Amino acid sequence: SLHDALPISRFLGRTRIAVSHFEDALAQNQRMGYLPAMARTQAALGDLLAQGEHRSEHRRASALLSEAAGTSGALHMYRLGGEIERSRTKLHQPSG
Repeated sequence: SLHDALPISRFLGRTRIAVSHFEDALAQNQRMGYLPAMARTQAALGDLLAQGEHRSEHRRASALLSEAAGTSGALHMYRLGGEIERSRTKLHQPSG
């Protein structure tokens, strides 16, 4: 699955490609109205962007993670909620 490919993409240094795939998946999930997949994709893309070096990536990550948290909470996806909180901590860690 796309989510399983994320660590491989990071390892290979292909973050931009991974972001593009997640954006495509997110758009498709939104069109279909499939909220569980949308929340998981927002969380995964947010996690990826939270590890970026640029402030703009962190702002987008924060927005995606907030949206994912709201959706996952409404759908009682508590495990995903925990993953989202772990991703949010990356936004507050000093880079380097």
